[in-house]
Amino acid sequence: GAVKIAPLVVPQFTWVRKNGQPAYIDYEIRFRDPTGVNVSLSRKVTYSKLSFDIADYRRYEGVEDDAILYIPPLRMIRDNKNILQPGDKVLVAFKGDIPVDWVNEVREDSVFSVNIDGKQLIFEMREGVDLPSEHTFPELPFKLTDEKSFGIELEVTVQPKRGNWTNDYAVTLHPDGLDVGRLAVQAVASTPVYLEDDFPAPVIKYIQLKEGSTPVIHSGDKIEITLSPGLKFDVRKRTSKPSNATFTAYEGNRLVLTADRDYGSDELLILRDIQLKGRPSDPESVVVAVEVSGEGYTQRQIERKEVFHKGKTDRLYYEGNLAGYDIPEAGLEGRLMPQDTLKLRFDGARPSQDQVERIKKSLGKEFKEFTSKKSKHKSEELVFLYKGAVKIAPLVVPQFTWVRKDGQPAYVDYEIRSRTGRTDKVSKVIPKKKRWFKFGKKAEKRDIDTELTDYSESLPDLNASLSRKVTYSKLSFAVEKYR
Repeated sequence: GAVKIAPLVVPQFTWVRKNGQPAYIDYEIRFRDPTGVNVSLSRKVTYSKLSFDIADYRRYEGVEDDAILYIPPLRMIRDNKNILQPGDKVLVAFKGDIPVDWVNEVREDSVFSVNIDGKQLIFEMREGVDLPSEHTFPELPFKLTDEKSFGIELEVTVQPKRGNWTNDYAVTLHPDGLDVGRLAVQAVASTPVYLEDDFPAPVIKYIQLKEGSTPVIHSGDKIEITLSPGLKFDVRKRTSKPSNATFTAYEGNRLVLTADRDYGSDELLILRDIQLKGRPSDPESVVVAVEVSGEGYTQRQIERKEVFHKGKTDRLYYEGNLAGYDIPEAGLEGRLMPQDTLKLRFDGARPSQDQVERIKKSLGKEFKEFTSKKSKHKSEELVFLYKGAVKIAPLVVPQFTWVRKDGQPAYVDYEIRSRTGRTDKVSKVIPKKKRWFKFGKKAEKRDIDTELTDYSESLPDLNASLSRKVTYSKLSFAVEKYR
């Protein structure tokens, strides 16, 4: 080329690793004129490998609040040669789109200064420090921005100050990972409380707890269910052991279960037919609460209010020898809406197919039977789905005749339960219209699980129960004197 007065700049180029790793790269300029000044540059090249890992396991309760949580210490390991220099940056970020934000409260690090840039923590190597072969960064603070269940993964990017290379590193986690989740109180059966002593004591039909997609319950964790004053668990009539937990305490106001194993994704823990004692005059004030505790994990108390309600009572009397018993109409107050349910329960008797048809006919076309095929005509209960228009006036269940050959039920119970579809979304958008009957995720498709017909997940909108005690006897008449 032409005569060049300015310094020669050799452009950047890429050396392919398969050709080896040169220890030095030398540049030399030799002048043709012997009087010229020769120039040489030798670059020593250092190669090393970096890796990042987190040795500890940690689990976090998946709730959105202002609590500051911490990622366990992140460790950086290098080979025997150091390739990080002052001004080089180590960028730490959460992998994937998860609801978390870093918090600008990182503890002091002797080797790196730290700041936050959006979704990244930026560690910049200080001047005048030596980087050891292993360096442990302080615990990394963050907070949750949504109530979800997920696993946390991290990724690291190293950016040298000179900009001549950059590399991304996966962070190796503890084999159990970093888990965010919660054992949710998915459903509690709405339970009537009858104040009269000759009516049945209250029974919670179901308490259903559920893991998230990323489970956090481990073997040995304690799950405590408590009742506030007014009602107690009946310790003489214990509920059956669930399949995945063992009772370690069964006391008047609390049950304690210990998880038998590590729970899986979306695993359920279900208690059935929980017998209670007590007849408080204000059952609506009794609260069911659930807490979880275990090694390195505490789940704050979850309360379910308005689980209990005052049930109405009535008494019926019949001549026992009648071929059938006319059960008079029953009025139940509350705003009835489409897809609410009406449940009829006959204590001590099971309706025959003919009996079911007679009851269906008396209810009319506004109600459709959806008792599950498995329990159809084998249960003491009938469940009907309301298909009519919104009904503001009290519901009147028409009179129907119970045929004696089907037995003599000791009680005839009526219950109305409100339906809910997508409870979580409804409760956040229109909190004043929370409903408490949950059909499940397939509610929009009208695929209704009758096992959930009792479940209370939020404040009740319609919550009516009536129990009728039925007394049967036989009368006879005689004239004792002859005339």
